[in-house]
Amino acid sequence: MGEGGSFSGKMSSLSLRLALERLPASVRPIADPPDLEGFDPIEELKNNINRVLERFICEGKFVGTIQQATITAYEDANDNKFITLPRHLETCLRGGKAGYKTTAVQSEWYQYLPQGRGIRKSTDAYYGPLQDIGEGFVTFRDIETASTLTLSSSETECAGSYIWIRGKDNNGDKIFSTVDGERVEGIRLDLGDGTQTTSQTFKEIYGVEKTPTTGTITLSATTGSVTLAKYEAGERAISYRRYIVDKAWDAVQGIFKRRHVWAISDNDPLYPDSLEAIKLGLMAINAEEKADVERGQYYMDRAILLLNAELKEYNAGQEGVMQVAPWLTRRMVNMI
Repeated sequence: MGEGGSFSGKMSSLSLRLALERLPASVRPIADPPDLEGFDPIEELKNNINRVLERFICEGKFVGTIQQATITAYEDANDNKFITLPRHLETCLRGGKAGYKTTAVQSEWYQYLPQGRGIRKSTDAYYGPLQDIGEGFVTFRDIETASTLTLSSSETECAGSYIWIRGKDNNGDKIFSTVDGERVEGIRLDLGDGTQTTSQTFKEIYGVEKTPTTGTITLSATTGSVTLAKYEAGERAISYRRYIVDKAWDAVQGIFKRRHVWAISDNDPLYPDSLEAIKLGLMAINAEEKADVERGQYYMDRAILLLNAELKEYNAGQEGVMQVAPWLTRRMVNMI
């Protein structure tokens, strides 16, 4: 999770464990062939539940998939401001400075459009609406002064809990190290050794990967003890989305769409949390696995219609604009 942010919205009433307990046995995957070695129907069901939820979030904006949040803005090397979305948020739909009117979000390609503002120099001061600058960022704020890095966990980690960090030194050169006798790009640290400080000095970090951990991993710049990021236990390959914001803004308050976060632990929440829609989605996947695409599409259509009906009730009569998908008139894709 990011530093300096607050979040609000509908909390899920369904966890992975509850879904496994309440879903009918008919949606559990069946080994094909029946004696398939290593087949675990519960693990396969967990995977399929995640596949269904990821598809739902791609299909539309349903109850629980939209969240209000206030996210702190930090300065970049040119003193402009940006926000970095935490792991569970995918996009900003609309936002602004608290107490002022909100604005639409410009895509990262807006500056190239004929009606756009033109290509902005990175050294120019930015005043205007939120503008998407893409994904691939690995910290919530940048390193201000070249520094060694300190990593710590909120729990005791087992040996073999690794984190890989790739970045550049004060001269702009990539940092290399020796791991298991081989020269590799970046460094690898064993989090099982407790709190550690790197021997290398970083000016920029452009890549972070980690194994699943027991606790939350805090990455800080040793100089000034500035927290750069906090990585949740289940995070693996780190990639966050950023937006450049008006230089006068200290934070952005807005509406954001959730990103599907793979549910692994029993207590992980599921979004959207409609058990019946999840059941229909699982039936769709099971049909597709048997190459029955038409039947799978039928079940998925029913699931989407159910989620749209739930959305209508949740909005208390304030319906969003509904758009009929042109390739399938019986499916309704909700739009904000």
